[in-house]
Amino acid sequence: MKNRNIATTTAFLTAGILVSAPLLAQAEPIVEDLEGSPAVLNDSEQQDADKGITEEEAAAAVENAEAEVDEAQANFDAADQVADEAIADEEAAAAELEEANARADQTQAEAEKALAEAQQAANQAAEQAEARRVEANQALADAEQKAN
Repeated sequence: MKNRNIATTTAFLTAGILVSAPLLAQAEPIVEDLEGSPAVLNDSEQQDADKGITEEEAAAAVENAEAEVDEAQANFDAADQVADEAIADEEAAAAELEEANARADQTQAEAEKALAEAQQAANQAAEQAEARRVEANQALADAEQKAN
């Protein structure tokens, strides 16, 4: 049950990472373009002026885009950390399973050895009983012969 929970958690986290990563990758170049290139900013400012967008509104849009990128990065980092923890839990469970299997193998080997020893002792007891039966039959035959 624990392994199923770990696998389910890992699957959800992986899906979250796979969804967040492309969004983050798409958002970063946009923010870099908005921040880094005067030509882009000048073109944007001209377009904004043509549309009637103020510099403050453009700055707010840049801040919102940066906040979205930061949030996406934080979500990605959190999902990555949870995935790492799930992987560590899965590895610990696998190590416990290996240890349990080793103990089971050792117990089985000890049981097989004990069974072999018990079979050998039973065979020896049967041989001794057969030898005593033969001796008893011989003694009975000797006694009958003396009696006759």
